[in-house]
Amino acid sequence: MMKQSERKDRADLVETFKRFSQRYCQCNVLDAFLICLLTASLFCPPFVCVGPAVAVLVRFFCTKKIFQGALRLPGAVALMAFGLLMLLVTCVRGEEFNIIVALGIVASLVVGLYFRQVMTLPMFHTCLDIFCIGGAATGLYGLIEKLMHWGVPGFRGPSMFLNPNYFALMMVFVCICAVVQLVQSDHWYLYATVLVLGLTGIVMADGRAALITGAVCILLALVLLKQWRLTIILLMIAIVVIPLLLTLFPNLFIRLEGVSVSADLQHRIMIWKAAIKGFLQSPVFGQGAWMFEKVCTPLYAGLYEVHAHNLFFEILLMSGVVGTSLIGGYVLTMVRDLTRMYRVKHVALFAVPGICTLCAVTLHGLLDVAIVFPQTGIAMFLLVSCIGIYDKLSEEEKQGFLQRHLKIIDKVEIPR
Repeated sequence: MMKQSERKDRADLVETFKRFSQRYCQCNVLDAFLICLLTASLFCPPFVCVGPAVAVLVRFFCTKKIFQGALRLPGAVALMAFGLLMLLVTCVRGEEFNIIVALGIVASLVVGLYFRQVMTLPMFHTCLDIFCIGGAATGLYGLIEKLMHWGVPGFRGPSMFLNPNYFALMMVFVCICAVVQLVQSDHWYLYATVLVLGLTGIVMADGRAALITGAVCILLALVLLKQWRLTIILLMIAIVVIPLLLTLFPNLFIRLEGVSVSADLQHRIMIWKAAIKGFLQSPVFGQGAWMFEKVCTPLYAGLYEVHAHNLFFEILLMSGVVGTSLIGGYVLTMVRDLTRMYRVKHVALFAVPGICTLCAVTLHGLLDVAIVFPQTGIAMFLLVSCIGIYDKLSEEEKQGFLQRHLKIIDKVEIPR
């Protein structure tokens, strides 16, 4: 009797998710479940997302249609060639930990292709909502964490992430999602709350690069969405709130002091010089994944660092000129397709998260490599997977809209 009841409950649960998938995702039920689960897991403690990511990898390689379709995506071959080259070089030059990092990077690349291949407009809309819910929860937790350690000078809370820099970058992504959803939703006040909590999380993490990146990307999103009035309102609020915070809570912004910034910049320049020297030792194929500590630390007075504090230098060191050219080609392909997607009126709104995410990764990558981590890396690929919506348009739909310049951003009607 108990077993029958359990089977009935399980069947009801499956049926409920099928209805959810048909209404809010409009893609295969299993794909919808895996994407929603993986998206939610990004806001759980570190490495919780590994389980759902492994399930996605199994789905990717065991489903012929998804696997073959993903490899036909623009730039997909170059992306996988970059991953395999970096993994091979790491196996030759690195140690066990370096190989694990390389495998994690390759897995993230595959997950990115999976997202792009199966993504639909309703599914992406649902992912943005899950992202906002997770971001609000982790931002609130970061605030509580900071309040609990208020008396500790310079405390930087990591919230649910491995370190504060990962937390800060994830909050930048959350702010991007919140702005997009705020503009198109009737429940704008909910997404405004998420935006405030996202910005609060960046401040609690005391991420200098993330704070600048977040401000730039929020403004970029508003400009791309043609929200001039909202842009002016937010700028006026910022003009009032920022000096007020600096006056009332000066301890929140210790790392923004001139002496701290100047000393840190000098230190970063030393690190970048060491990274360039390490790259020049093997300029063609690079040194392998996460090799800065092993290769470059002796090159700058033995100061301890684990990465190059610059995404471009890290990729050069990791995979050399060949690998950097491959990944650069894929990024340029994404930029081209996102630009074209932005000119297709009925999906233009969902090109904005992808454009702003690439901008965020580029800006933040000037001073850090926080994107080279499962949570942040998968989050980036999820937000740029909006290109998958554009990929599924027919050539007639693409070309027909490319002839007309976009003048306004319309709210997207999600089919039910």
